[in-house]
Amino acid sequence: MQNSYNTSKRIDVSIIIPCYGVLPYLNYILDKLDKMFSLANEKKGLRCEAIFVNDNPEDDGELEAIQQHGHIVILNKKNKGIHRSRVIGLKHASGEFILFWDQDDLLENDTILEQYSAISDKDAVVCNGYLSGLDGELKEIIYGQWRKSENIYSIDNYMNGNNDIISPGQVLIRRSSIPKTWIDCSLANNGADDYLLWVLMLHRKALIGYNNKLLYTHVNTGYNTSSNLHEMNCSLIEVKSVLEKGGINIGKLKLYPENDKRRIVCNDILNNKEHIVNWLLKHDYHKIAIYGCGMIGRTLFETIKDCADTEVKCFIERSYDKYVSRIPVVPIEFIENKVGQFSIDVVIITLMKPNEVMARCKKNFNSIDVADVIARD
Repeated sequence: MQNSYNTSKRIDVSIIIPCYGVLPYLNYILDKLDKMFSLANEKKGLRCEAIFVNDNPEDDGELEAIQQHGHIVILNKKNKGIHRSRVIGLKHASGEFILFWDQDDLLENDTILEQYSAISDKDAVVCNGYLSGLDGELKEIIYGQWRKSENIYSIDNYMNGNNDIISPGQVLIRRSSIPKTWIDCSLANNGADDYLLWVLMLHRKALIGYNNKLLYTHVNTGYNTSSNLHEMNCSLIEVKSVLEKGGINIGKLKLYPENDKRRIVCNDILNNKEHIVNWLLKHDYHKIAIYGCGMIGRTLFETIKDCADTEVKCFIERSYDKYVSRIPVVPIEFIENKVGQFSIDVVIITLMKPNEVMARCKKNFNSIDVADVIARD
């Protein structure tokens, strides 16, 4: 069965979706593809196709549902990893433009329409979006507080080992601009093939544009490749080797610290949920503010938010306007000015490095470090 949007020989946009255990995400993906394709066709007359590359040979149960929607399905006879799966999908694609979509990330209905409109004569366009936890209750704007959009097209930034593009799902790419080296090589470890792609493109003077519209959401499931630090580091080492063979020296490689203190604290929080909740109740802490919307703050929130006897009243964050959340994200001045009106029993500080705002928290409120909450007293 063919999708009603790709009956023409001309295909404008191909979406390539490597799959491994896709079933939990499948209904969302199929519904989103229908909405994106319909809107792009209605507003711009675009012809689109989706190509699913199933990289789990032992699990073909989802294939029939995908094919019933008229999408192309490719089943790898053996596990090939995300890089080769993307390349396999690319070789079966007919579109002038390519979007690689990770199965656990989210796209807006107008992603194709807006990205196609923004790319113009460029080789690729990167959109803005969000970083989110599983529940989506706290989302950080990608290019807002820590990351600068101008870094996405700075070759020097990548040559220093940085990659400010969160995922290929942010990027609509002109197919003819994808380097042959990226297609021909094969990374054994998952994680850094997108970094390789951006370096190769920029080394060839590719023009990369920026679309500030919030069209993409990276969901940290805890199982994303980027969370597997050892495999990511192995993949980065492979990338460095590929680049050096091609005469591109990226200098000192920035590997992820596998004993990253933030991740250790997050794991401690996740492994001690019952203790943390009991500790809060023991000290009669029911109304809680979390200082810091980073990895540790988000993990703490997701750990205690469903406890019936505690309530996270707000996050305290200097760059409060860079977040979207059901829970208020406010500057410390808001709390200071609302003393007596905004009732909080304790502020839990989740930052690893002290700063002036943290000092104000400790001076003006009943505050405690997250490490002391985790510690068994």
